[in-house]
Amino acid sequence: MSEGSFFVKKNNDGCFQLKQRVHVMLFEAFKLIFETSRKIDTEKGLYNQFSVSSKADIQKVINFFSFSGHHPLVGLKGIQYLKWLTDLRNSSRYATQPTGAGNLNFPQ
Repeated sequence: MSEGSFFVKKNNDGCFQLKQRVHVMLFEAFKLIFETSRKIDTEKGLYNQFSVSSKADIQKVINFFSFSGHHPLVGLKGIQYLKWLTDLRNSSRYATQPTGAGNLNFPQ
């Protein structure tokens, strides 16, 4: 099973990361699901890691977890996701601009 992490770095970049023991095909599937060409990192030959942080990729993560109709995150992971969304909303990087440009589409 893969562990997903939602966090905001010190520079205010929102990040989503998946990490687990090496399973190349699973991580290639993550790239397809999140429609990205991001490189899959391998740590010590034991773990794969998939990370995204661009605004476009963060929006894809939000779309997947909030707007796709999939079963919602529950328990601690659901709480972490909701906190992450709040942190993103409060971040100057993702704040509403008068032009509406560059904003993320958050769930209500």
